[in-house]
Amino acid sequence: MRAGLRSAGSTQLYATAARRQVLLGPARATTMAAATGVSTSKAYDQLTAKLRELDALNGISGLLGWDEMVMMPEGSAGSRGAQKSALAGVLYDKRTDQQLGSLLQQLKAAAGELDPVQAAVVRDATRSYTRETALPKELAQRIAQLETDAYVAWVAARKESDFSKFAPFLQQWVDVNKQKAAAIDPSLPVYDVLLDDYEKGMTSARLDEIFAEVRTGLVPLLAELREKGSPPDDSWLRGSYSIDTQAAMCREVALQLGFDTNNGRLDVSVHPFTGGSHPTDVRMTTRFKEDDLTEGLTGAIHETGHALYEQGRNLDAAWEGLPVNSALSMGIHESQSLFWERMVSRLLLTRCSARKLIMMWMSAAVMCEEAGMKG
Repeated sequence: MRAGLRSAGSTQLYATAARRQVLLGPARATTMAAATGVSTSKAYDQLTAKLRELDALNGISGLLGWDEMVMMPEGSAGSRGAQKSALAGVLYDKRTDQQLGSLLQQLKAAAGELDPVQAAVVRDATRSYTRETALPKELAQRIAQLETDAYVAWVAARKESDFSKFAPFLQQWVDVNKQKAAAIDPSLPVYDVLLDDYEKGMTSARLDEIFAEVRTGLVPLLAELREKGSPPDDSWLRGSYSIDTQAAMCREVALQLGFDTNNGRLDVSVHPFTGGSHPTDVRMTTRFKEDDLTEGLTGAIHETGHALYEQGRNLDAAWEGLPVNSALSMGIHESQSLFWERMVSRLLLTRCSARKLIMMWMSAAVMCEEAGMKG
């Protein structure tokens, strides 16, 4: 498959090589700056303007994805896939623009004139440019289309408990990601290339070391708990709880944790997630079961952790809309959500006082509902 990709995409590879040339050689950058007369300050302003435009377009992509999973009618999947594919093409052209690469070349050569934030912007933008220019445009658009097709198939398969409806799309997803990894760096293991999108610099070898250390400490602890511990009584969490009341309670809990509804919203989706377009527009979801109070509550608390991280991103003029203001990694993001879900809420739910706390929240939610209806 890799050989086929290379032979079929020879034109693309030549274009990619040309784009990558602009990231090589400080001497050429100095020569270019002297020839064009563009100062380092001016070049940085031009770079950030391009990066902020990309950030705005990424925000539009985020809103399309949110709508797809929360509001989109079932019959709209075809048009939505086409919209996402078209937008992916626009983003690809701007992410791989040769002028963007030329600016990065000049600024890398003038690193001594940049402050630490500016240097970090150039570093992160260069990393993204190198990875993006390695991909064929067709592949980037195909991935965007497949996101919608696979999601719709997964929802149907989940509803009908029929994995066969999703299996072909899962195979396509594996295939396109193998192609992506081969285009970016065929010398590395596929997993390591793809992992870098989520944890910069992380490798499967390092993950094996981390998991081995965690296993060494965790397995004996779990064995001891099973042997000597007493499971808490959580039977009261299962019963019959109004979905509307649960939703109002989850909103109240999110507010108490610090979620700002002036810059975000909480909705319902098939699977909880946090998305949106900007720190001022953070959209999270949860889901509910009438017979299980923890489903909606822990989902809302988990996603609130993600949302607080997003809403807390730096909006200072030197940071906003730039790579240094994006989420650092999946690990950092999950540390925020799991702190609130596992370390705080799960601990509370296993204590006797938790029942009183939950009932108090639900009572407050009912009162809010009633006040809203009267108003």
